[in-house]
Order: sequence, then structure tokens, then C-alpha cells
Amino acid sequence: MIEAIKGQQNVCLALCRCDSCGAETSFNALHVAGKGGSAKLRKLALREPGMVNKSLIDRGWSVSPRGVTCPQCKQAKKTPQPIKEFAAMAANVHPIAQPGLGSVTELRTPTREQKRQIIDMLTAVYDTKASRYTGAETDLTVAEAIGGGILFGWVAQIREDLFGPAGGNAEMEALRDDLLKLVDTYGTQLARVNAQITEATRILDVLRMDRGELAKVVERVAAMSTKLERICKSVGPKGAL
Repeated sequence: MIEAIKGQQNVCLALCRCDSCGAETSFNALHVAGKGGSAKLRKLALREPGMVNKSLIDRGWSVSPRGVTCPQCKQAKKTPQPIKEFAAMAANVHPIAQPGLGSVTELRTPTREQKRQIIDMLTAVYDTKASRYTGAETDLTVAEAIGGGILFGWVAQIREDLFGPAGGNAEMEALRDDLLKLVDTYGTQLARVNAQITEATRILDVLRMDRGELAKVVERVAAMSTKLERICKSVGPKGAL
């Protein structure tokens, strides 16, 4: 259930209650006075139901003609999507007889009310200027949010006809930008590290050559020292004077 209420200090709110468990949430929402009766007796109504639905969906709730469902109940009721969509599509085909053609299959099309619900939801979650969905929305999430047997193929068709191409969504675009930034950042770092490794390898080769030359010098010094010692011994004390 979704209704317009007044909060503390007469703040305009939308009260949303899960039809399964009774969990509640509320947030700021524009109101409009209902029609008929005196001003005091007119029941408050939401000015922008579509935006309220969008806010609920962003909070993880599900909104459909069958009612409002909180995230916990939505998760408990959720079934694997491929099975769910296949079952829904299979339930919405009806064989019909055509003279001379035998039995053919007629696909169910959305009713006028279902089309209106799809348009209302697309108005709330599709960015016509950017030609893409907002947030993480897709044709499939819109169909799930509306419920009531709505197929994502219907959403795709109405979206293409009245709003624009699928174009991904804002979350996908943000993720793509992040990936490009990571590739650029770490690509630069990798090039720098490779250059450092190349320079370190060159220096190591030079040090190895220097070590070899130093080893030869040490051997020559040791040999000369041995020869000098031998000469000193052969000369004797007189040679030492």
C-alpha cells in the first residue's frame, strides 16, 4: 500500500507498507488535494506516483498492480529469472485455428492498462536526453517492478517506440568509465615498472662485468704478493738491508 500522509511539522510524505509482511518505509513526496467535498475532508493524494514508485524501486522494493513488496519479501519470493520468464511466456501463448492453416500460436499483447503502467514506469526511470536508463534499470527490471504478468519484451517495444534505444544504463556507463580509468592508470604504471626493470637489468649486467674485472685484479695482486714474498725469502737478510 502507498498513501500520502503528513509527517512531523506537517511534512508531506509517502507512506509505503509491504502487503506481505507489513514492513513500512516513508520519504518526502509531493502531495495534491483530492477532488470533491470540503477542503478539510478531501483526502490527500500523491502528485507524482511514478516518482514515488521509482524511489521505492531504488530502495529495493517491488511495485506492481498486485501490491507493494519490501526487499526481504521480494528476495524470498524471487525465482530464477530464466525459468520465470520462460514460464510467463509459455503461459501467454494460445493456439488458434485458421481456415486452411491448421493451428497457429497467438502471442498475448499488453492491455491498455498494462501499456499505461509501462509508460509511467519508463517515464520515471528512462533518461530521454542521454538515451539510456537511469541507475541500474533495464527492460527486465522495469517488467519485474510492474509485475502482473508484464513481459520485458513489451517494455522493450514501448521503450523503442516512445522513449529511445536501450543504451545501457547509468550504472553500466559509470562502470565502463571506471574500467577505462583503471586500464589507463595501471597501463601507465606497468610501462613505468617495465622501464625500471630494463634499467635494473642493464645495471646488473654492468655490475657483473665490473665484478669479473675486480676478481681478475684481485688475482693479479695476490699473485704479485706471493712473488714478492718468494723473492724476499731468496734474497735473505742481506737483501732485506
